[in-house]
Amino acid sequence: MEGSLEEFGVLLESNRETALKEAAYAKGLFDAGQFSAKALDQATAALEEMRAEMSERLAETAALLSVEVLQELLRVELVAKNYDITAIVRTTIAEAGHAPGAMALHVHPDDAIQLESVPFRTGTTIEADPTVRRGDVQLHTSGGLLVRDMDACAAAIRERILAEVSSC
Repeated sequence: MEGSLEEFGVLLESNRETALKEAAYAKGLFDAGQFSAKALDQATAALEEMRAEMSERLAETAALLSVEVLQELLRVELVAKNYDITAIVRTTIAEAGHAPGAMALHVHPDDAIQLESVPFRTGTTIEADPTVRRGDVQLHTSGGLLVRDMDACAAAIRERILAEVSSC
């Protein structure tokens, strides 16, 4: 019986060691799973932050590129004289409102030639000004100066698009 009791003790000790090893292994697996889950959460958060940043940059780049394309198209159309200077001047005058007194329109000399036969209100003069680019208008009134500049318009469009993109 002593042999059996001794064998039982050895078997019991062996089972205890095996159980301890299995418990340590299970704890190691659990800890590794926790570590991996935490690392995965951190990587997911970092990727989401990068995605949001890249999405914003892409939208900004697209907005800036579209305005650059617009400016290039304007340059091409202005060189080709494919624009309506009369409409541009009339819009500029309308934006000036009802300023009393005389008005002087400073435009590019080529635009001045096109505007010679266009009737404007009494007291409005057309001044050929080589410092003004084609398609641009400087309107001098008693209330001040109103400038219609294509590049400034494109810049305003760019800022407005960027503001819209940033608010999304």
